[in-house]
Amino acid sequence: MCKFKGHILKMICRNFSTAFKTMKTYLLVLVSIFFVCSSGAAQDITRLEKIGDVASVKRDDNSVTLNCTDNSQVRITILAPDLIRVRASFSKPISNRDHSWAIDKTAWSTPRWSLIETTNAVAIKTDEVEVVVRRSPLLIEFRDAKTGAVVNADERPLSYDAKGLLKSMMFDPDAGVFVAASKKLGFDEHFYGLGEKAARLDKRRSSFINWNSDTPGYVEGRDPIYQTVPFYLGLENGIAYGIFFDNSYRSYFDFGKSSQQRAWFGAEGGEMNYYFFYGPQLPKILGRYADLTGRMPLPPMWALGNQQSRWSYYPEAMVDEVVRQYRQRDLPLDVVHLDIDYMQAYRVFTWNKERFPNPRGMIRRLGDQGVKIVTIVDPGVKHQPTGPQASTDPLASQENSYYVFNEGVAKNYFQKRKDGRLFVPRVWPGESAFVDYTLPEARRWWGDLHRAYTDVGVAGIWMDMNEPADFVDQTGKNQIDVVSYDGGENSTHAKNRNIFALNMARATYEGLERLQPDKRPYVITRAAYAG
Repeated sequence: MCKFKGHILKMICRNFSTAFKTMKTYLLVLVSIFFVCSSGAAQDITRLEKIGDVASVKRDDNSVTLNCTDNSQVRITILAPDLIRVRASFSKPISNRDHSWAIDKTAWSTPRWSLIETTNAVAIKTDEVEVVVRRSPLLIEFRDAKTGAVVNADERPLSYDAKGLLKSMMFDPDAGVFVAASKKLGFDEHFYGLGEKAARLDKRRSSFINWNSDTPGYVEGRDPIYQTVPFYLGLENGIAYGIFFDNSYRSYFDFGKSSQQRAWFGAEGGEMNYYFFYGPQLPKILGRYADLTGRMPLPPMWALGNQQSRWSYYPEAMVDEVVRQYRQRDLPLDVVHLDIDYMQAYRVFTWNKERFPNPRGMIRRLGDQGVKIVTIVDPGVKHQPTGPQASTDPLASQENSYYVFNEGVAKNYFQKRKDGRLFVPRVWPGESAFVDYTLPEARRWWGDLHRAYTDVGVAGIWMDMNEPADFVDQTGKNQIDVVSYDGGENSTHAKNRNIFALNMARATYEGLERLQPDKRPYVITRAAYAG
């Protein structure tokens, strides 16, 4: 078991027996992740169908739509003088539905811009960026509006897997069509970003997969791991740009590894949908990226202190002893984290009465010593359908019936398979259920359940296992036919895996805001998506 503590991962086994019992799970994880990684190296985007040439051009208030000879569409939207969106749909018009879980700011004041059409090209120009689109073949260039210097340019037209050549390598061949964008690779161009990756800072000549995965004890080079942040910075000769590929399907980034001619990115479904940020300074790009996807809320002051975490502190006397030892040695201590063993048999939103008979009293006592308590919360709700309705008191026994599971089933908040059966993964409680966090009512319900913690004084929530991990199969294949509401689209796991943790975090954060409106919520997470 691997726990995410801010940016630190620690794996601590209670004893040899526990380590031995979990070794089989780890081995399965490592083998499955190896096969996930292996699929990425074989993606050859030169086999893909290129988008058609520009047939006609339509201008709107803040965008230009390019209608192509193959019925594809490309839309270039001017959000700010230094921020351009490129959206493409292949062999069909762009969908009217335009939703992203990552985007925070959707209303932008249209900047000053111009459009010039010639026989060979279409030029869109703001005060900072010029976008030049070649008509045949359709190639997009981003230039500095003042100097005319090319900052980023297509190496080949936007592409898609029209013939299904890559379907055998996809997680779910029925979920979508592989799409890709290929950029010219500069002679001295360097790449940074993609969030949490077990790789060098400069990612030139490397390739990566984004597919949130439980990877205990990962080493340098292991990929994918826990988080998906499909945003990177390109830097050459002091000139910087950024690209955010907002696509939640399993995605790929190749920064000159497969070819020294190109850097490309693509995904196993969805639209080609990316944002181009122009600097030329790095801080300016990061600021604009934060404008688009949102800024981290201000944390409580105590969160900046020393936090002590491991697997696992119990019973209550051990927590007291940890604090006593810190104080005796005159070491700073502001927070102690409680792992899954504070629960009743790993049932979230419960307390084990034998180990923690009086959590409110313990938290008050530690608070008098300047120490806060943060509890872990996993997404797996123990599958326990028998018995009468249980008490909603988190200290009451849930052995015969579990109130969280009963409520989730009654309200239809859990994920189901395509055939309507409840999806039953296996995690720490054994057979479990996962909440469909794309459903607004389910997010609110999940957030309100945190009253079990706030009522006794818990200061923050540590979210774990939310890739989501599944001991049955860590690659996600056991979840391939799981359907999520997704704004009414009822889309499958291929689209929703990478945004599962993001929406769990949203549900948790908003719940804490409602429960404690006078306090700043503190939520940390192991898995994540941009936003």
